[in-house]
Amino acid sequence: ILDMVRELHERTPAGIKLTQLLLEDGNSVKIRGLAVKNHTVSEYLSRLEESDLFNKVEFVFSQRKTVDRQEAFDFQIIAVLSRRGL
Repeated sequence: ILDMVRELHERTPAGIKLTQLLLEDGNSVKIRGLAVKNHTVSEYLSRLEESDLFNKVEFVFSQRKTVDRQEAFDFQIIAVLSRRGL
């Protein structure tokens, strides 16, 4: 799990703040966060897909919202851990 958290941190681009990591079924992680720009979510998704710690990375949603009077994009990604990531 420590390797997974380190990998998520290293691949998180500037402009993204992770708000929730939830390990589900022992082999996937639900990632929630806020992004300054929606294209930053796409960049994060691509970076996670390049990692050998994940077999499958799935975009769930991104929706615009206001946080502290600033526009942000609330997003969710689900990533299935590879054997190496377990």
